[in-house]
Amino acid sequence: MPVSAETFEAISHKKALYGRLVDKKQLDKFDRVAVPDCSFSFLDTEGNPITRDGLTYVFPSLDAFSSHMAIFLTRTQTLHMFGPGDMRYLTPEKNEVEAIWSMEDQIIWKDENPPIQMRGGGYYYETWTLKHGEWLLKSLRLERTYMKVLFDKTPDQTPKSVGIPRA
Repeated sequence: MPVSAETFEAISHKKALYGRLVDKKQLDKFDRVAVPDCSFSFLDTEGNPITRDGLTYVFPSLDAFSSHMAIFLTRTQTLHMFGPGDMRYLTPEKNEVEAIWSMEDQIIWKDENPPIQMRGGGYYYETWTLKHGEWLLKSLRLERTYMKVLFDKTPDQTPKSVGIPRA
């Protein structure tokens, strides 16, 4: 069942806040966006969990997500852009909403030499829950549809081949 205009606006504002908190590296304020037991999953273009240096980007809680991402983001400059949400109520009580958002992001590892950029896109599949009159994220799954890694050139204009930096 489609959500009310009020619910759509409230969740859309929270999604915008999610992007702003990530890009401004304010993970300590994520309790304004998500419940403590929120699950986070980040999948590659083939539907597999993204893994880097032995860490699988599937987090069972807000604390696990924000602790790792606070470290990861210190070396980066990021921008997350979201399309309009597609939302529907999941319960007759209208206290849970499924939301799907298109997204595009860019990540720059500023301290690599030469700098590395990753641009990607895909869709967020989320569940939002109404807690004490406030909509909060209950689960998030990002399914990437594309990822492109760009490497700046070394001074002699020869492309440098390196992997994505560690967190």
